[in-house]
Amino acid sequence: MKTKHRSIGVVLLTIAIAIMISLPVNAITFRKTHSGKIISKVIDKVKEKIDTFKNQFRSYFRKTHLCKVKTTARKTPVFSPHHPYVVTANSGDNSTINITNVTAEPTSQVVGGYVNISCDVTTTESNVSIVKVDITGPEGYGRKNLSMNRLNETDRYYYNSTYSTAGEYTYYIWANNTVGNSTKTANYTFTIFKKEENKTIHAITTDIGIEQHPSAISYGDIVFLAYEKIDGNKTNIYYRRSFDKGKTWPELDINYFDIGNAFYPRLSIIEDSYVAGTFESENNTYIYELDAVDVSDPSSWQLYYTDWSEYTFRNFSRPDISRFKPSQNMPWIIGVIGSTDYSGGECRRSPMFVYQDPNDPQTWVISWFNDIQNCSDISIAYNPVTNNITAVFEIQNETGQKVMFITGDITQEEAETVNYVFNDSYNLLSHPSILINNGIIYVAMEGTKDGNTDIICYISTDNGLNWTKSEISTKTNVNEKYPLLYSENDEIFCLYYESKNIYLVKSADGVHWTEPLMINDKDVVDDYQTADIVDSTHMVWTSRVSSTNYDLYCTILGEKPQPPGKVEVYVEDLHLEPFSDTQQINNVLAFTIGNAGNATANNVHITISYQKSGGGFISIYERDIDPLNAGDVQEREYVLFSCKFIDIIKSTFGLKSNGIMGKEGINALKNITAFKVEITANNDTSTSNNAAVLEVEFNDFGFPSISPDRADIHFNEAFNITVAKYGIPVKGAIVIYGPIREEIILPLVLLLSKINFKNINLKLRYKFLLRILKLAIISLAPLAMVNYAITSEHGTAQLNIPSPVFSQRTQKTIHIIALGIKAISQYNFICSTKLTVT
Repeated sequence: MKTKHRSIGVVLLTIAIAIMISLPVNAITFRKTHSGKIISKVIDKVKEKIDTFKNQFRSYFRKTHLCKVKTTARKTPVFSPHHPYVVTANSGDNSTINITNVTAEPTSQVVGGYVNISCDVTTTESNVSIVKVDITGPEGYGRKNLSMNRLNETDRYYYNSTYSTAGEYTYYIWANNTVGNSTKTANYTFTIFKKEENKTIHAITTDIGIEQHPSAISYGDIVFLAYEKIDGNKTNIYYRRSFDKGKTWPELDINYFDIGNAFYPRLSIIEDSYVAGTFESENNTYIYELDAVDVSDPSSWQLYYTDWSEYTFRNFSRPDISRFKPSQNMPWIIGVIGSTDYSGGECRRSPMFVYQDPNDPQTWVISWFNDIQNCSDISIAYNPVTNNITAVFEIQNETGQKVMFITGDITQEEAETVNYVFNDSYNLLSHPSILINNGIIYVAMEGTKDGNTDIICYISTDNGLNWTKSEISTKTNVNEKYPLLYSENDEIFCLYYESKNIYLVKSADGVHWTEPLMINDKDVVDDYQTADIVDSTHMVWTSRVSSTNYDLYCTILGEKPQPPGKVEVYVEDLHLEPFSDTQQINNVLAFTIGNAGNATANNVHITISYQKSGGGFISIYERDIDPLNAGDVQEREYVLFSCKFIDIIKSTFGLKSNGIMGKEGINALKNITAFKVEITANNDTSTSNNAAVLEVEFNDFGFPSISPDRADIHFNEAFNITVAKYGIPVKGAIVIYGPIREEIILPLVLLLSKINFKNINLKLRYKFLLRILKLAIISLAPLAMVNYAITSEHGTAQLNIPSPVFSQRTQKTIHIIALGIKAISQYNFICSTKLTVT
């Protein structure tokens, strides 16, 4: 490599040193960069090394493939009052009052923002008297019972107000009508957030082990992250991306370079999607530079290095990187603390700068200040106004540990630089961070005095010639550490560590700072570079899970957090329906269940029961079902009894049947007054809508019925009967009556069910059916006195029971059977009753 070296005469050096000694420690000085500037020309030997490394890149570049899961996206309602549950108290009259369509808009609001609670209130045979909302809030708000306003003579009522206390609020609405009836709703909720507390926190790494020292930048929706990970006895620099601005971090996108131990990565956005990076290497004579020409395309990423050991450079520590002069083919610059024995430029722990030669991109240049020594923790920034680099770093001098600022055109061997040592009342200054915004220079640092550490900021509007001081955080007996500056849209941000937490403050001028906002929700690792600012709304930080497990997290500001997971299972729309369209008997209990919460309902249990007159509910079905996801809605059915033809015939005649009819047959249904369906789940937050009750009567099942017009039936005396279904008269039913036993009529009806009447007109059907019935009954029971009739359009038929010829008994039990021949296989008109005739 070709080197350039010019020595400064001993006399001139002595004079310069004497002048420096005579000045105050914090004096402004103008100096020239050390004449020992080295242009490290990449000749064949170094080119060969870099080319070899480039060729090895593809084998060093790896992706870890842990798992791949396919899921189906689901929309989740948040505090959606889809299922208002109304409880009505009746004073004894026929008037009712109902509250429906309860809403709070929005369900998540910032402090000072309006929340409008509204509902519909309706009443029958009376007017609404009063509508109020009862609100219980967090500590500082208490409980309030407030009147609601009516909206323009409609049924809509509302209460619109602001809230100054952050937290969750619970409310219900109650109302009275003018006749004294009242009702109230179930509980509903809405949440009030502090404006800055609208944030979400997303896990980046959750592996067991140490992941730390994050550095991140953003480009569009991509967040590009570099961090240090300890793999067994080795520490690698990992790179990964989030493609949805920090919400999720695909594990299939983890990348790293296999180069040996590496530490403290730093990234800088150069322009558009071009990102450059650097890190500290265990081989401390190497300077590494990551070129991610397109952060969205890993195939464009290249890692370069230069070994400076040939020129006795070593001990490079904690480098920082910044954009530099892209238009001059100098896209980046690396600031680092290092040492060298290079002749005439010997130094220990001095600030050094590595960059590309603008005239030859394959040439790396190093410039350093050999008379500034005993330094650490450098932070650099490019000043686009002066086109110069600026740097701050810790320095040990005769008065203790201070922070030094330098700026100038370090690419010129004889360039003058501005140097300033911050001489504060603090006896220890450390961990500086520099930022340039609109030509104004901001430097934040720690200041320690009497064992207490504060965060202070210095501001210069004249390129470092003069400085003013502001205080960012100066709490007594609390140590605030590791400040990091960032700017966006002329607003200044500072992130710092305090008592296992990290806080963000903002300023428009660097002098007046906002109240601190806590960024984390878990303990933060107490370490330099424990966090980084991605942009004004995204921060990454290191959480201490245990002494052997650190994880990384991303905080997003301004994003409304999902409310705490809530389970709200419900049951509704309980009704009877037929098993199929062709069957006319309502033998199915149908209902809807769901989960209106925003979390999965586990251990879901359903119970179905019925109630008889004067008794309690009797369980007929209990079962655990699969979990209900948030927003799930399921329609379910329970078959109460079979509708097979043989079972309907048996139940009609009061014989032993199936399901809930049991031994009583159809008569069992006549005593049932209600059905109830209940649902339960773990952690259900609202039980007011966990049960639905359906009141029923016999007609609701759809079985036909035969009703005589009087209770006392006598021989040889006409009386009327009515055949009805769902309470509606049945026209054209054939009514057979007489002392017919079940063992006679049952096989007869079964036989008739096999006959296909499809192509026979109605008149012939009657004749054919009656002839078969008459022949069959006479042949099966020659002594039976059997007659028939057909119901009129009113469902009525006149019957007459003749006196028994061969019986001396004074009373006899007779059957009355109604058959419908239009669709006998659909059980439209099959019913039976027994009468005692005297």
